[in-house]
Amino acid sequence: MMKIDKKDKIILFELHKNPRISLTLLAKKAGLSIDSTKKRMDKMLRSSIFRPISLIRHRNCGFKNVVNVMIKLQNINTEKYNRFIEFLRKHDRVTEIFSVSGEWDLSIVFIAKDAIDQDDVAKQIRHRFGDIIQSWSESLTTKCYKFEEHASLDFLDS
Repeated sequence: MMKIDKKDKIILFELHKNPRISLTLLAKKAGLSIDSTKKRMDKMLRSSIFRPISLIRHRNCGFKNVVNVMIKLQNINTEKYNRFIEFLRKHDRVTEIFSVSGEWDLSIVFIAKDAIDQDDVAKQIRHRFGDIIQSWSESLTTKCYKFEEHASLDFLDS
């Protein structure tokens, strides 16, 4: 595991606030040279500390329904589980897949244009894998108060 120092935390925090920040401004905020800042970023990228991605706002692209689904599986073996996960990974409407502990086995998020589309996406998944889905509980996200956002990076010190 890579050790994160104060300068790395500044770089990460500034990139988190503004992923389009210029390297020059980022270096200035971190109190480093441009070359040193770039080397630190490259090292953190290689260590998978962060990854440069663009965040798509699905609701602004016509997908008004963001649906969280909790799934409990049954009659499962490794082959069926892997086939199900691969199907979800390739499904263009499924945006997140998590293995979870507790009462449920998986948590997924999918997007839909409206209630009818939401039902269609759910049916695609449930009908194809109905033999291994024991329980399915979905909820519609109505408002997002915080998503992948950190007030500081102090948690990295713990």
